[in-house]
Amino acid sequence: MSTRGKIMMYAAAVMAVQLGVMPEGALAFRAPAGLADSQNIISSVKEKSNNPLQLKKVSLRKQGFPVADVQSAVALAEDIMNVGSSQAIAIASGLSARNSTGGSTAFLIKTKTDHLGLTHFRIAQEYKGLRVIGAELIVHVNDQGLAYMLNGQYQEDKDLDIEPAITAEDALHIGTENGGQVAQQPELVIYNGQLAWHYIIEQSGENPGQWYYYVDALNGQLINHYNNIMHYESAEVTGNRLDGEDGSVVTINGLLDSGGTDNYFLYSNDNLWGVYDLDASEWEQQATADWGENDPAAVSAGYNYEAVQNYVSTTLGRNSFNDAGAFAQVNVHEGTNYVNAYWDGSDFHFGDGDGSISNALTTLDISAHEYGHAITQYTSNLVYQYESGALNEAYSDILGTAVEFAIQPDGTGSYPDATPGHADWLCGEDTWLYDVALRDLKDPQRYEQPSYYQGTYWYTGTGDNGGVHYNSGVANFAYYLLAEGGVGSNDGHSYDITGIGREGAAAVALRANYYYHTSGDQYADARTAWIQAAQDLGYDTQTVADVWTACGVMGEEEPIGEVSHDMTPPANTSAGQGSLLGPISVEHTNGTDATVEFTTQGYLVFPDGNTRTIGESEVKYLLAGETKGPEFYLFVPGGVPTGTYTLGAKINYIDSSIADDDDSFEFTVTSSTIRPTGKSAKIWKLIER
Repeated sequence: MSTRGKIMMYAAAVMAVQLGVMPEGALAFRAPAGLADSQNIISSVKEKSNNPLQLKKVSLRKQGFPVADVQSAVALAEDIMNVGSSQAIAIASGLSARNSTGGSTAFLIKTKTDHLGLTHFRIAQEYKGLRVIGAELIVHVNDQGLAYMLNGQYQEDKDLDIEPAITAEDALHIGTENGGQVAQQPELVIYNGQLAWHYIIEQSGENPGQWYYYVDALNGQLINHYNNIMHYESAEVTGNRLDGEDGSVVTINGLLDSGGTDNYFLYSNDNLWGVYDLDASEWEQQATADWGENDPAAVSAGYNYEAVQNYVSTTLGRNSFNDAGAFAQVNVHEGTNYVNAYWDGSDFHFGDGDGSISNALTTLDISAHEYGHAITQYTSNLVYQYESGALNEAYSDILGTAVEFAIQPDGTGSYPDATPGHADWLCGEDTWLYDVALRDLKDPQRYEQPSYYQGTYWYTGTGDNGGVHYNSGVANFAYYLLAEGGVGSNDGHSYDITGIGREGAAAVALRANYYYHTSGDQYADARTAWIQAAQDLGYDTQTVADVWTACGVMGEEEPIGEVSHDMTPPANTSAGQGSLLGPISVEHTNGTDATVEFTTQGYLVFPDGNTRTIGESEVKYLLAGETKGPEFYLFVPGGVPTGTYTLGAKINYIDSSIADDDDSFEFTVTSSTIRPTGKSAKIWKLIER
């Protein structure tokens, strides 16, 4: 058994959204209906989703090697990038010298010490001075300076040509064919093991875009491109914020311009948010403190962002979405009849809806959902494509739901319907008009989302950025199960789970995203991240494992491979008194991707059944994938009783998750004419060669 195994594009990179140019009239906040490849919404397992970044995964737990400071963490990450995890761990543990170098350099992105006293070093990779997109390792260190987990992904060292064959201008032409402004000039990077030109094209209007392009720098072919603006899938409701959520007047801590216009603003310096009116091109304001029904969408935005910022500060312990005091600009009245909401990497945008599909989108769960995308950008930075994009969407749904339960009265008694302004397991229920809700965390299949990994409604096509708004249902259901528990069947797979409560489930899921995910993580990585987060917070990790198993994401946190030893007896299993028996072969094999520590204890069982310990080793190390086969001889003392003996060895592994082993064989001691003298008459001895 063994553990399984970004760079964040610095702080502002990789937050994808919609792949390809959206067709005229498409609603970008949700997957468009009638996709050409709609047959790829399947009801049974067919194939795994694509991982757009083919990097080497690493996930090591319970290592316990020392990481004294930032420099040690960066050095460890750099060794992994250049020589692999096994050799790097050996170097960090003092078992091997650093005797080779590669073309990769590690550098620190950020250091975060959480409220549990655990420190998390996020470290990115450069190859010959170029950023490696998606390559990031996180070294997690306890309060004793020992690494307890290391995870992430990196580009394995290989000799890449970093001289481009096409110019930056030629590469840029591909992205500017459909208009737009160049927001970031072409930069050479390593993308998916290829030398590539990377740049950003921005488009404005009702279909805004922040398009990330990667063009092969050797042949000029487009490798990948995607829209980095986060769109929310529209939510359902019967009215706008005040009518749709609670139907009452709310009080907001705004701003009075007493030294100028004497206007009242929906703006808070203390809580770091402000509402901007795109119709008037100025901050939302009125001449009176009583806004009445003049602009309910703006009032909703202000009230809800006040609530979100309070939750983020008091519950998550973050200083705004970037954890560094960023101001949240909330832009309302986006477009005309615009059924959309999104985070563009800097600000939040909300349409007023069209009165048919949805009303104004500034409701609480949508506001928190978009805010969730902002936090994700500044933490895990999950790539918005395929499984990592589905996780990105799910974590925003989870934050939206968690904020609802923290702020609003409980409305779960109305399920499967919704009570305006009440917390429940639905998404967008206070805005969406087309149906009761847009998504259902308690029953994702209700709105044609999968609740089981690669099960019913699992999406395998390339539309919707690889199904980010479909396949998020699996993580959403995992969050619900962890919170509420239950006995039932998911896609034909039975489960019996005792939940840990809504606050606990949100804490586990969001901690996993903020501290343990890297940008290219898949569902298997989410299972590992949630288990580690639960362990940090003192929750039962088996419950988390059972939740993910119920959702079809099996024990990927368990080691892959086998740790074993095999004692092979000698050809001749008979020895006379006062002679040697051997050689006895003992082969140790570590099929895991982590270093294993163990001790060996030899024992001897006499013909009369008595047992004697005849040797015990110090702690030994076996590197990942390593096989060692020492030979032993047994010196048989003179004068011992003749008969059948058992020689055995007990292998005790330091990591309690690996089962101890025991192997033995029988041999016969025959008589001898050798006269027993001195110690030879008393001592059995194992001799290692």
